Amino acid sequence: MSEAFMELFDIKEVFEQNSRQRILMGTPKRSPDEIVVINRFYRDETFNESLYLLLKRSLKNLVHIENTATELVVVTAYPEGAPLTALIESPRLLPSDRMKLAEFYLDQAAAYEGLPPAIQSLLIDLNQFVVQDTGLEPKELIVLDRGFKPELEPSAVTKKLSGVLNHILKPNEAAYEEFETDGIRNLIAGLAVGAISSISAARGTFAGLMASSERVSGTIHTTTSEKAGSNAGVSVPGAAVAGASVAGARVTRASENSVNTHPENSRSETDGNATSSIAAGSAVLGAAAAGAAAFGASAGGATAEGTGTTTLRSAGQGPGTSSGDSRTGAVGIELDNLFISEEPAKRTSPPRKKTVKKRQFKWIAWLLLIAVACLVLFGIFNILTGLFVRKAPVARFETQIDNGTYHFINKSSVSGSDNKLTQISWRIEKDGTELLSSDEFDLTVSFKNAGKYKVTLMVKDRYRWSSAYSQVMEHELAEGASIPSGEGEPVTVSEADDPLSGIQTSNVSANVSYDEKISRTGTASLKLDMTNTDQAQLSLDGLNVNRSTALSFWMKSSETDRVILTVFGYNDNGLKFTKKLTLMPQSTSNWEMVTIQSNYDGITAMKLQFSAPGTILWLDNFELAAFK
Repeated sequence: MSEAFMELFDIKEVFEQNSRQRILMGTPKRSPDEIVVINRFYRDETFNESLYLLLKRSLKNLVHIENTATELVVVTAYPEGAPLTALIESPRLLPSDRMKLAEFYLDQAAAYEGLPPAIQSLLIDLNQFVVQDTGLEPKELIVLDRGFKPELEPSAVTKKLSGVLNHILKPNEAAYEEFETDGIRNLIAGLAVGAISSISAARGTFAGLMASSERVSGTIHTTTSEKAGSNAGVSVPGAAVAGASVAGARVTRASENSVNTHPENSRSETDGNATSSIAAGSAVLGAAAAGAAAFGASAGGATAEGTGTTTLRSAGQGPGTSSGDSRTGAVGIELDNLFISEEPAKRTSPPRKKTVKKRQFKWIAWLLLIAVACLVLFGIFNILTGLFVRKAPVARFETQIDNGTYHFINKSSVSGSDNKLTQISWRIEKDGTELLSSDEFDLTVSFKNAGKYKVTLMVKDRYRWSSAYSQVMEHELAEGASIPSGEGEPVTVSEADDPLSGIQTSNVSANVSYDEKISRTGTASLKLDMTNTDQAQLSLDGLNVNRSTALSFWMKSSETDRVILTVFGYNDNGLKFTKKLTLMPQSTSNWEMVTIQSNYDGITAMKLQFSAPGTILWLDNFELAAFK
């Protein structure tokens, strides 16, 4: 295979595919317990060499990236966790928790700022984030649906960022401080109207708001002397703290409202928003200290008991005196458990450092070195034992044929209870030309043309590869008999009423017939009767399908149970792709459209294999149409 990622990862299933990309789920061959997303973008004006370099620098979960002539392949780890959308709806989430979540979100979103706006808009979506024990983690799953617009303007990114922050912070519901609510609303409004024009500017503005919030949450204390004699205490409301909070709120609102007052200076004022908010926090501290000093000066000695209350006590002999200390009472400020006092610090001798015994560390280093050497020797011994004593693995497979489809069941074996298969290699050849190679454990194929096909299997265990094991399949095409009517007799259908619209068929199973009693527009439809069987199939020949062509038909079901449709696409060299669709009929009385798109050019035939035990399906109005 030419793709390098195929040698590093095992493909498990197809997650999504459209005209721009194909998304696969897989596991690293070296770590089969991990899950990765393999995103194969078809190269165009957006997905080019420039985007390759930007994604390589911006994605946090990037595992592998490669740039080929036709595709840009991006492999990312898939983190698991609780959806952020569910967490932010919890009524028990505190305002401080919401601000911390918003801070984590902006830190991660800022990493995507160098990407095109259309890609940024996908990556900053609220559904892209999950919550783990270690914090907020991005999925970084880029799905290009029909709503994807490569020419998206940068203003659309900030507008989307405004909506995401509104969902996380909920300024109209959460119980923030007044200045916090105003700051959050100004930030969200600035993003919505474009006054704050980038993610980094929003991040800086929010950082300033967080700094102001942390400073205003500090508690003002005044120091007190020890209890002496019969001290009397008087409790007074902490007006200094309240005044500081109000002052902080006013300064913060003034700095943030300047964004809306002068739109022409929005960029410079946005960049300085963090500085303005920090200045507001400094003003809060100054007002708090001034209030505490005022209480200390008027009462003689003061202490704050609890948050928002200042208690004054008289010391008997005079204001600010205490037993054993003749100095006047000092004033201090406690902020986030950090006590700052204007009283001179007592001189204390530094603690003595314990002497470290260097010889003890040397012995530990030698023991670690000996342990590592023993582990290396043990590993080498195991490898040599496996190479020279263990037998090589044996490759074997069984063949099952079902309505022209070949199922190759892997029956390979290894030697040793602690041994296992690590790699699988299938190869199908015809007349010396390789048609298909695969690393799937079991292989299922259908051959379009008659002839002899050589199927070869090789397997590898932990130590070595097996010898090649081959079988030769002689495939014969079934006769393309005409489709009978429901009563078993051939029926003649006009070209205008033909449900297949003139498309040639072959390999039609016995339970497929024309039904002249049920049709959507003409006089007959195709009836697939699976009441006594598990499957029904037919091949459509003479097609010319490419990436801009879609095959569609209308389907009606006798049951509302799911229908599994497997599509095999062929070109002139044989099988090109396999696609599995799950169809869920909504009712038994309505016709529903089914559309099949190809990710390859030059498709000349398709085999449709339906699986719906106990169900009757009717198909009508087959059509090949081109789309842009």
